[in-house]
Amino acid sequence: MVHGYPEKAQARSTQAVTGALERGDLCGHALASAIGLTALFLFRSERTALQERIELCHRLCLQKSFARWQVYAKVFLGWLAVMHGDPGGGAGVERMRSAIAGWYTRGMAVGTDALVLVLVDGCLAAARQRPAGDDGGVLIPDPLPQLPGRSRPPTAR
Repeated sequence: MVHGYPEKAQARSTQAVTGALERGDLCGHALASAIGLTALFLFRSERTALQERIELCHRLCLQKSFARWQVYAKVFLGWLAVMHGDPGGGAGVERMRSAIAGWYTRGMAVGTDALVLVLVDGCLAAARQRPAGDDGGVLIPDPLPQLPGRSRPPTAR
């Protein structure tokens, strides 16, 4: 991303998607779409643009079996479900959590930080959607499975 210039970063993201499509590079198209989702999310782009990119990435990954980049689409689809009023955020949050856990267990540590940000944002949005007086609190699940060599972070009380 271009530090301090979100419009330039968004333009480059769109340019990467368009360029890959023009070259017929479907894997590059999926990659640029998936990574571009992060830029659109971080810059709080309008939800319609983000939803279009999520759906594009999801369709392309399903059609061409790009499992690696499908994880990004699954995380963002879960986030969209929460943003569209998924009751309690449960299904959307679980979709995000399980996609991130699958990504991590396949050895894909790069990008996990951005995906966890999406999960946390979804959890916070789900908490804000709860009715007044619902004291269930917000539970942000550990998105990563317990793996050898990975210690669990301390839990907040």
